[in-house]
Amino acid sequence: MDKKIFVFGDFHIGNPTSHYELGVAEIRRKCEEIDTLILAGDTLELKYLHEQKEDVFGLFNAFRDDLYEMGLLKRTILLPGNHDASIMYWFWQSGLIINPYAWLWCGDNYVLVAHGDGIGMERAIAANHGQRTRNAIRLLKQQLLVEKPDTLPPLSQSDWLVVSHFQIPQNDPHWQVCGGSDWTGDPRSGLKRRYVIIDPQEPISERKVILGVVPFQKMIV
Repeated sequence: MDKKIFVFGDFHIGNPTSHYELGVAEIRRKCEEIDTLILAGDTLELKYLHEQKEDVFGLFNAFRDDLYEMGLLKRTILLPGNHDASIMYWFWQSGLIINPYAWLWCGDNYVLVAHGDGIGMERAIAANHGQRTRNAIRLLKQQLLVEKPDTLPPLSQSDWLVVSHFQIPQNDPHWQVCGGSDWTGDPRSGLKRRYVIIDPQEPISERKVILGVVPFQKMIV
């Protein structure tokens, strides 16, 4: 079985409206297919850490134990988000790999995975008339191509950009951009519970970037 890279973002563990456990169940269901698991920011929500610190850390430790039991702990990369960046050292002590972004060589091009906060997503949405659509991710990629910030690797037009943060669960094979969703709010919403699957073996021109969603509806491009 060819293993793939799975990207889950914005679990917001600790938020009373989070349904991250559905994502954990999907990771468990798919664990034999996972080569690398990327948690793309806002894994915890600091707002609730201050209110019920022990409970939130307890929930995360249970999630970490699940990853260990599935054999994924050492193959999980955690990216900082705006809700949990200040506790990266604690995450590192938990045995996770911590990176500001993931820069993946897949076939003949790269895939950049980032949370989205702090790299211009807010400006892209403003330029998109405040709309959180895939066009906002296109505009973000255009910004990164022009500005080439020192904090990120040099993205090219043929590279994929995958972000979460603003929960735009859409993809665009022409622009090669893709967004995941958060795991809070109504779990029945078709715009929730989406994650990204990247096949590192396929050339970029032929790649299938899959938006999986619990319960398992998929959009393939």
